Amino acid sequence: MDSSYILNLCSSTQSIAAELAKDPSQEVLKVVKRLRKQCIQVSSKARSSVENGKGSRGERDRLDRSAECGKFPARPSDLFLKIYADVLQTLHSDPLANTVSPSLIGSSGVIPLTIVSVIPDIMRHYADHICNELI
Repeated sequence: MDSSYILNLCSSTQSIAAELAKDPSQEVLKVVKRLRKQCIQVSSKARSSVENGKGSRGERDRLDRSAECGKFPARPSDLFLKIYADVLQTLHSDPLANTVSPSLIGSSGVIPLTIVSVIPDIMRHYADHICNELI
């Protein structure tokens, strides 16, 4: 993994949303194509340095660099970092192929809880919570 390339992608503020915020009249597909072209050009240079052996590092260093790419409140476990490092490796082929921009891949935060179920189960869940509050 060319860690400097991946680290730059993960810390970049450039994203589809940021580009559209600058000019909302742009077509999304054109923005995606432009960003993808820029990223792939940089990626091909990084890939050639890895293939030439300049990017090889030890496993410990690979995990450390992966931890740097994420925005985690604490260092995750080594098992998680191994998986995360493999996910980051996919950024070399196409940085915009994920469902989020590279800078959001390793972010953390709080999201509201959503209950997905059939209606009777949801109603039972709400009734249990109401009953517990009354007791």
